[in-house]
Amino acid sequence: SSDKFPAADSASYFVLQEIVHDTVLLFESNRKECAKYLLGLHNNFESGIFASQITESSDKGNEEQKDAMMEQTDGWVLSEIVLEHVFGTMLRLPSPPVKQVYFAALIIELCKGENSSASQSLKKAVHILFERLADMDAGLISRLYNWFPHHLSNVGFEWEWDAWQGALSLDPLHPQLCFIRETLEKEVRLSYYDRVKTTLPDEIANLMASEPPAPSQELLSPSHPHHDAVKQLLGKLKMKQDADALNDTLAEIRKQEIDNGMTQEQADETAREIFTQAVLLLGSKSFSHVLNVIERCLDVLRGLNQNPSERLHSVRIIARFWKSNTQLLGILLDKFMNYRIIDPTSIISWIFESEQLEQVGRSYLWEILHVTLNKVINRAQHVQTKLDGFRDVYNKNEVIRSENPSAESEAEGQQEQVAIQTVEKSLETVIREQKEVFMVVLQKFTQTLQEMYLRFEAGGLDPNTDFTFRWVNGWYKDVLRMYHKEISTFSTTLESLVFVDHLDSRIKEPFHQLKQLRHRA
Repeated sequence: SSDKFPAADSASYFVLQEIVHDTVLLFESNRKECAKYLLGLHNNFESGIFASQITESSDKGNEEQKDAMMEQTDGWVLSEIVLEHVFGTMLRLPSPPVKQVYFAALIIELCKGENSSASQSLKKAVHILFERLADMDAGLISRLYNWFPHHLSNVGFEWEWDAWQGALSLDPLHPQLCFIRETLEKEVRLSYYDRVKTTLPDEIANLMASEPPAPSQELLSPSHPHHDAVKQLLGKLKMKQDADALNDTLAEIRKQEIDNGMTQEQADETAREIFTQAVLLLGSKSFSHVLNVIERCLDVLRGLNQNPSERLHSVRIIARFWKSNTQLLGILLDKFMNYRIIDPTSIISWIFESEQLEQVGRSYLWEILHVTLNKVINRAQHVQTKLDGFRDVYNKNEVIRSENPSAESEAEGQQEQVAIQTVEKSLETVIREQKEVFMVVLQKFTQTLQEMYLRFEAGGLDPNTDFTFRWVNGWYKDVLRMYHKEISTFSTTLESLVFVDHLDSRIKEPFHQLKQLRHRA
């Protein structure tokens, strides 16, 4: 072992890890008490085992305690042992035992602790993790850049950015550069653009957008080819006119496009583009504004999104409109999906377009993917819960009816059975949708990876030297891990339709590992 840390293969290390592990999970409901117990663990051992917890920032008035502890400079650093375990648990695969936000809150409390050296130990840990990012799993990198800005927002956004300036010359998709960029974007979400920018050296600040996040103003430009029609449409929307009035303006736009030599499909695309942007523009003030406008225009929006290509086009429109605010982009795609204007498949198709794959190191794409998949899963769970409730009520009522049979009670039983059959059909529909969505996701991943393998082999290159490949492959494995329960329910179908014989064995391997894991479980 080193002077400051027990050897990883020693009995001492094992005992300490077990104590920290039990404490962290036992106090999950109270992070303050957990931090207090963790920082006081040295009191349960003989003096001299742990080094002093006193730091330069400790209470200046407590000189007697400081003098007594200053002599304990030798020994293990408790805060380093604790933080190693906290990060190890937070970064556990396939998922940590408790919600990630607990670890974030616990780390903050550890750093606040009186006489705690955790802040210095944390800086050391973060720098070590930063150096290892290039060899880290994509899912774990995402956990770190979701945690780090949250932590910085609780310490005044102060960090030793100068130490990372060497990463600025790396490939734009290098995990270290992606980590810095995603941290900055998420800091802006937790604060605001100008506040974050003032905390950064100029070189690091250049990774941020040149201007604060804002909606597209394209529609308001006087040079817009349909400027007059746009003004008329926005006026009608502000006056809350009905669907017929709105459709009249859209018909005029279509007619003008066709008169200019456009096809019917192109004219429809123009109408969809203008109307969707108008809805987003009017709703750009707040969430309540956009939801209100969407609800008022629901019939028109659904009418403009009748088939897969139209829904995919709407996703592209929303993505362009909120290009500079990826948080709002994700929220709005979710809302449009809730209202069934667009569907999960259209979002997934958009994510795997070449334009988005060029930004494969950006977190928002994969956050949108996870939100989309979770939405489909939650729908199925909601219908299943509803069905279980109906069945419970029916079974309880059947006992009562058997004791007091009557024509009226028999009719009630039949009505309850009809309700159960209706929900059963709904469940079949949402489960089928869930399977279809996961099928599309895995098809997109496998097709993209297969094309990459073939391209690299043709050029005699190692795909693992390419960061685009590493991100796509990393997110592919992350999806398999996170949704293994849902995927395993139709693995036979996937083998026959997605993981086919001609597919590269390196793509099939994670899926087969997943199957073996499921069989062992």
